[in-house]
Amino acid sequence: MRHRSRALFAVLAAALLVLAGCDGNVNLDPDPSDPTTSEGPRPAAVTQAPAEPTTLFASGDASELAMMASQTFFESAQVAVVAPAADVHASARAASIGAALGAPVLLTGVDDLGVEQEWIRLGVGTVVTVGGVVLESIDITGLNIQPAPGDVGDLGELLGLDLTEAEVPAAGGEVAALAALATDQVLPEVAADDPAETPSATDPATTDPAATDAAATDPADGAAEPSASDPGEAAATEATSAADAGDADATEPAEPTGSGDPAEPDPSDAVDPDQTPDAVGEMPEFEPTERLEGVVALADGDPVQVAAVGTVRAAGGTVLAIPGDPRASAEAMAALATATSVVGIGTTYGDLTRFTWQSETAATGTQLPGGGQLVFSGKRYVALYGSPHTPSLGLLGEQDAPATVQRAADTAATYQPLTTDTVVPALEIIVTVASGSAGDDGNYSNEWAAEGFVPLIEAAQAAGQYVVLDFQPGRTSFLDQVQQYESLLQYPNVGIAVDPEWRLEPDQVHLRQIGHVGIDEVNSVVNYLADFVRTNRLPQKLIVLHQFSLSMIEGRENLDTTRAEVALLIHADGQGTQAAKAGTWATLHVNAPAGVYWGWKNFIDEDLPMLTPAETYAVAPMPDFVSYQ
Repeated sequence: MRHRSRALFAVLAAALLVLAGCDGNVNLDPDPSDPTTSEGPRPAAVTQAPAEPTTLFASGDASELAMMASQTFFESAQVAVVAPAADVHASARAASIGAALGAPVLLTGVDDLGVEQEWIRLGVGTVVTVGGVVLESIDITGLNIQPAPGDVGDLGELLGLDLTEAEVPAAGGEVAALAALATDQVLPEVAADDPAETPSATDPATTDPAATDAAATDPADGAAEPSASDPGEAAATEATSAADAGDADATEPAEPTGSGDPAEPDPSDAVDPDQTPDAVGEMPEFEPTERLEGVVALADGDPVQVAAVGTVRAAGGTVLAIPGDPRASAEAMAALATATSVVGIGTTYGDLTRFTWQSETAATGTQLPGGGQLVFSGKRYVALYGSPHTPSLGLLGEQDAPATVQRAADTAATYQPLTTDTVVPALEIIVTVASGSAGDDGNYSNEWAAEGFVPLIEAAQAAGQYVVLDFQPGRTSFLDQVQQYESLLQYPNVGIAVDPEWRLEPDQVHLRQIGHVGIDEVNSVVNYLADFVRTNRLPQKLIVLHQFSLSMIEGRENLDTTRAEVALLIHADGQGTQAAKAGTWATLHVNAPAGVYWGWKNFIDEDLPMLTPAETYAVAPMPDFVSYQ
């Protein structure tokens, strides 16, 4: 339709020129952005807020991402910036120009018909080209074509802006560089022989879905994080835990997916002056675009996102380069707390449902002991086990609440010199205890009142300590007992532990056999707590599974590890000689579910001998959770 309408317009314009006997300088285009009109300049573009509070651009295609951003954030535009999709640096430079100008950025070479249709929707009259843009398949009749000068001064003069030149970003760091640019900064042009040139955005290595985090892109709603001590830890977990460069718990972020190999740049991707389009028409004068407020975008860092990032910034959005789960980043939590609209750009955020609840949870700003909202994000735990109601069940009950909190802190402090992770003191509190008698309810388990544990939980919370509620249910189910303590689960620093040793069949009693539980019952607890976390926008919660015999958890291989709301830990709590404990530890690791963490228990009186902190952390893999009984 556009080809026909523009051709018809050209014929009519020529006829009118002949009839008027004019010299061709008469303005026949009523576009108010034209400098010859009497209405004066209009804004470069008109922004629009996203239709929904949370939006996700879950694509690995540069052109598609650019289109999504333009359609989401711009109602109309007098000018657009365009670059070839195959040239990462040209795309990044175009993104910086679009951000400075307040105009959408689109990419040619993949979906040129879509680009043309988007220009029509926006009402674009002027196109600023960056790099070797090929416009042969696009109807440019009536458009002003303005190649962006390489010199920043000339570029500023063309755009009517006072610009400064930023440094060339390292390959793979384009998104972070664009996110950090001031609005008057643009990226420089890179010559074809410049070794800093980045790889092609259409290189299969940059867009292969297999290159992205399998856990993060799993269709299930978020896999649990793998153990930080496991040599096979997924790369995305490292990136997530390191998402905030200013977070003391963070480690060096993994290279974003799709960034290519910076050591082997492809010179063919650099700007080729011979392919730069010729200028057509004049650059009109524009008023500044009125930018949006309150928009925060999280981009996972893949270089294919640069054009979309430029468009978000052009509309006024703040962009953070945060790969993976935003709950791991203090920077993301701070930014999301004041956001009115949130956008995710990339494939590592899962689906829209997952991204929505994770970003909304991050926006609460509620942090776990040790920082962040993930249980194991540069953190390990050392706990006291027992009940505050009796000293006979472990160390935790041998002193009052303040002394217990202090003892937990002192115990954890002996481990801190042994690791670069943050060692968080913890309390594992028995809230239901196995009983030798049936009791009034006939379940062979005594349930202490939930309110009786509040003083200790709140003391631990004030001291920056984690709390695990331990359940010994007898003849009732774990789920039934856990639900009775919902009031305690509202505390962000409270998780749970299920102890199958004390789970009985209807005709069993304690100490005549080792108890056991089926995996369906365990998964019912996992999903109940995960739903509870999501509904209440709480930080991730820990679920400890006590085990010293494979028979204690039947069907363990079917443990549901897909719920990112919880972190799962198998706790080897056998006692005895160190040779026997090492054997149990090794046995439990055989065919263990992927993505679980590991805990070790030291028995002060029963272990022969009990391991020192250094010896405990010498256990391989290093335990993520150590408890003392």
